[in-house]
Amino acid sequence: MYHCRQAAEKALKGFLVWHDQPFPKTHDLGKLGKQAIVLDHTLEPLVEAVV
Repeated sequence: MYHCRQAAEKALKGFLVWHDQPFPKTHDLGKLGKQAIVLDHTLEPLVEAVV
């Protein structure tokens, strides 16, 4: 489970970096996911499934 969460975290952070968005130093998938959803609403079902 740990590696799955790590992969999701890295994917969200990579997405935010790609869009030049700063993000807090956190491992909270909910916070990162909410920030990503603002940029792309199609991510909402994925973020809800992870959190």
